[in-house]
Amino acid sequence: MLGLRHDHTMVDTGNVQAYKDPALTPTNSSVLQAASFNKLERGRTYDTFDVSALAQFTPNQMSQFEFGYARKNRAPSIYELYPWSSSAMMMSMIGSYGDGNGYVGNINLKPETAHNISFTAAFYEAQKNAWEIKITPYVSYVENFIDADRCGPLNPVCHPATDASYTAQPSNGFVFLNTANHDARLWGIDLSARADLFKHDTYGQFGTHTTMSYVRGQRMDGGNLYHMMPFNTKLSLDHQLQGWKNAIEMQFVDSKTDVQQIRNELTTPAYVLLNARTGYQWKNVSIDVGLDNVLDKQYYHPLAGAYTGDYYAMSITNPDKGFVNNRNIPGMGRSVFVGMTITY
Repeated sequence: MLGLRHDHTMVDTGNVQAYKDPALTPTNSSVLQAASFNKLERGRTYDTFDVSALAQFTPNQMSQFEFGYARKNRAPSIYELYPWSSSAMMMSMIGSYGDGNGYVGNINLKPETAHNISFTAAFYEAQKNAWEIKITPYVSYVENFIDADRCGPLNPVCHPATDASYTAQPSNGFVFLNTANHDARLWGIDLSARADLFKHDTYGQFGTHTTMSYVRGQRMDGGNLYHMMPFNTKLSLDHQLQGWKNAIEMQFVDSKTDVQQIRNELTTPAYVLLNARTGYQWKNVSIDVGLDNVLDKQYYHPLAGAYTGDYYAMSITNPDKGFVNNRNIPGMGRSVFVGMTITY
């Protein structure tokens, strides 16, 4: 199978306005930066091409193999291109990354181009479809991955944000950054499996299924990528009796220690959660009930970000007063959900 896609992306923005009146404070840094930004040619056009190729080989009834290559592109977003001020207050309001840091954009960003190679091996029981296992290792090389650089005296994009209080805390403070292109590489593995365990006319059918995944990302110039999920797995014991479907699920997430120092990304401890599901299917209507985090365990999801609503993280510009980046967002406690599905 072969695929080709072309995208033509055009972005632009109008003039920006400083927080101060240029007539009253013509030398204010915000006024000067707004005037400088408005003089730029801000329109950008990106032509990107995606290519995908997949080869599949089925040597027998119990196995199947796939080899794939994909070239994927992503044009910079308006939030990566156009935040224009390196003043402390305005940088701290750019919070789309969830890390509590302050950002300024980079109008000269290039689009990302990822080259991904993957291999999938699937094995299954052909007679009764009693079990199946699928494993997919992959590797990606990303040209011009859109990441971040620290602001500082040697950074031409945001060198005005050089106050020592913004950069003096190397590990537990909020910092100022700008978006920037860096080549990167990612590699990982996905695994899924299922099996029938036991079947009885009275007690129903029992089975199990699991999913596992791991990904690692690094910049080619050194350091980890931001927002990478550590090893995680789900193991479920499933039961079905006529219209009833039930499941008990264990979710394990490893500790997150491969964090990005540039953003002062927080580590998280490992945890195990227990979830339960039940549901009933009656003709075209199904009702599902679930109980997540049955044991009401406190945990911190690795991708939740910094707890910026906490008192100790309410101000990015006051590290000397104890405002530091040292708290993760707690995960959800014990919670119940109910859902209904109608098919027609």
